[in-house]
Amino acid sequence: MGGHIEMQFVPGKVYPRFATYKPYERLLQMEPQLIDEAAAFAKEVAGKEMALIRPDFILLNGVSPDQKTPVFPAGVPNINAPRPF
Repeated sequence: MGGHIEMQFVPGKVYPRFATYKPYERLLQMEPQLIDEAAAFAKEVAGKEMALIRPDFILLNGVSPDQKTPVFPAGVPNINAPRPF
């Protein structure tokens, strides 16, 4: 599998598109249970144009990062980073 991290250290937040400075980017390594969760949610977005926000990952299928919804689902805290990046 391939992908980009682009996640900040706060749950469900990503760096702005084309950002070159990402001092607090989330680590690439994921625990096995988190990989299982991502795989399960990937089945949910398969064949649909949608963005799915989770605390530790965001799945974009057929949509651009600019089309992400600003609405956070239940269970994902909407925390702002301490300073803008």
